[in-house]
Amino acid sequence: MRLFFRCTITHDVTSTGSVSLLSQRDLDGEFTLLALNSDVRALHVAEQVIREVMEKQRSFSLEGIEVVSLPAGPLLVASIQSFRRPVASEIRQVEELIQERLRDNSVRLLVRTISPLTISSKGQLLYGKAHFEELPPEQKLLREKVEQAVKREVEKRPNLFATDVDAIKDSAGWSVRVKIVGPRIPSPTEVRTVERLVGAALKQPVRLQALADTEIVVTRDDYLAVDEHIARQAREEIQREKKRSSKP
Repeated sequence: MRLFFRCTITHDVTSTGSVSLLSQRDLDGEFTLLALNSDVRALHVAEQVIREVMEKQRSFSLEGIEVVSLPAGPLLVASIQSFRRPVASEIRQVEELIQERLRDNSVRLLVRTISPLTISSKGQLLYGKAHFEELPPEQKLLREKVEQAVKREVEKRPNLFATDVDAIKDSAGWSVRVKIVGPRIPSPTEVRTVERLVGAALKQPVRLQALADTEIVVTRDDYLAVDEHIARQAREEIQREKKRSSKP
């Protein structure tokens, strides 16, 4: 004989989408409300406020929230997924609204950001269509030509590395996003120059957005993009392994 349990998890949900009440039936079968303790109430109010304020911007997604009891008062730790870092004024706005609804100015809010990084075999997703759109072979070849031309032109600038490039065709020409890393951020003049030179070479309009990052490895000899540094280490390790395996 095998025994299986099927469990049902229930939540009390208001029109705002957040849990606000705990209820159970009394001996007569009627629903009765249970008073929430301060921590549970703080969690519910914080969840509601964050969903109302932050998720409306479509930049943030609430992953979870917990409460930590400190001598100075409760600390709410919210984990959010976001493609950008929230600024202090946004967090202050949410914190003040939570304090207002709880009528407790000792409640503080701490936001922990989870930054998603989406990568395919082509590289980091800058334009999803550049990775997954089905194109005729000649169009796919042309897109690769645009991406390679942008990469070459960017890397002609000293110590700038184009680690990822995505190009898509639209009614105005080619829209290109490029991830650039280096010890400095490229200037708007350099971006315009790359647009002009690549557009002239391809005889098609090119609009470029550069996503700049100064995350770079500096050795005693030169600058390296982090990706290139990791790839170089991997190549060296493969060569060492080949040498070891070839020894009698």
